[in-house]
Amino acid sequence: MGKTIRLAGLVLFFFDLLIVNGGLLAAFWRHDAFSWDAYWGMLPGLSATALVIFVMFDLYAVQKRRGLDLLLYSAVLAVGLLTLCTALFSSLPGAVAAVAGLLQGTLLFLWRLGIWQIERRVYGGRKVLVVADDPVAGLLIEERLHLHMRGWFTVAEVLTAEEQEKLARLLPTVDAVVLGGASGVQKQLVSLCARHGKEALVVPELFDLLLFGAEPQQIGDLLVLSITPPKLKLSQEIVKRGLDILVSGLLLILLSPVLLALCLVIPLTSAGPAVFRQERLGKGGRPFALYKFRSMVCDAEKATGPVLAVLDDPRVTRLGRLLRATRLDEAPQLINVIRGEMSLVGPRPERAYFSDQFKETVPGYLQRLCVRPGLTGLAQVRAGYASAAVDKLRFDLMYVQNYSLVLDLKILFQTLRVVLLRQQAAGLNGQAPATEAREPGMKEMV
Repeated sequence: MGKTIRLAGLVLFFFDLLIVNGGLLAAFWRHDAFSWDAYWGMLPGLSATALVIFVMFDLYAVQKRRGLDLLLYSAVLAVGLLTLCTALFSSLPGAVAAVAGLLQGTLLFLWRLGIWQIERRVYGGRKVLVVADDPVAGLLIEERLHLHMRGWFTVAEVLTAEEQEKLARLLPTVDAVVLGGASGVQKQLVSLCARHGKEALVVPELFDLLLFGAEPQQIGDLLVLSITPPKLKLSQEIVKRGLDILVSGLLLILLSPVLLALCLVIPLTSAGPAVFRQERLGKGGRPFALYKFRSMVCDAEKATGPVLAVLDDPRVTRLGRLLRATRLDEAPQLINVIRGEMSLVGPRPERAYFSDQFKETVPGYLQRLCVRPGLTGLAQVRAGYASAAVDKLRFDLMYVQNYSLVLDLKILFQTLRVVLLRQQAAGLNGQAPATEAREPGMKEMV
């Protein structure tokens, strides 16, 4: 399977390379500055840059059942960044780089759209059974499948884990089984699917995620899996801290005119300070003061106490909506990163009030505190703002178990897509997610 995925990635990159170079050659061909020597000189650098950028946007990850909007936004952003790099770091005229980018973007869009349509024909149209611990959990999974792109899944029936006889009877009539929860009989259900040659789509429990980082060991003739508590190695901590200081320092310098302007404009557009301070939980559950630009009216929680924000929250100011849409309200947290209280990438920091609630309802929730909280994270680029706490926790633990410098860089690049893909930041049915709290309850600073 791994070799198949790598081969598919190589095939994709080969055709991507043809598109990138074909678009550049077509734009450059009729320009006065065109020469074959100039083109061949740019070819290695252009190809290497395209590979790095496309990998950062996960264009060679498993595309099976991926949402079309996420895939195409990633492709467009990748080509846009490649065009910017071409214009800045080559002798190519800006107009040629722009035309090349337009051609490359259009061709890549059509190429990846065609691949997606083929994969939907091969892997889509699946008739599935949903098996969960109880009917309510099963209906929630069914709703999630219906919210996915049309044409991928049709839910035949929702069953509970106890209805194994009915499952065995219906199994020959479906293509796959989605197992959510059902932890007590999960092994039997997966084995049953295997015997009937059916695909099992398992929603992993937190214990299953711990197995991803397990180290196979041999004790005599006994094979064991060594499972250690999720945490980063010292070398990883050092590399991660270096990236935090470098990138956050550069961002503070580049954004300083915007940040200073917001410090002046926010108090002029609504009464109150520009920057607020709120206590959040950091690594190991240690509290720290998180900074952010105020996007709500002052004393937003004065009458209600701590509450989560909702979609189209009336407490958000007009300027605050723009700040939230562009994520500029989070920019002061770069100071938290410099101070070592946060990282650029990691689980989003939570307030103790809500964390105490989640740890009662979501087993293992506090395991996310084993690393510094982040400005962005795997849960932010893979899930949505309205995702439930347990769903985001799966991504948070997956991040810790699979941490690498490349993964951090990927998440930083893909955060650009989250900013532009507004529906990923929207609440579900007008409700805020049962995850990170937003701004109310912060203390005045500026």
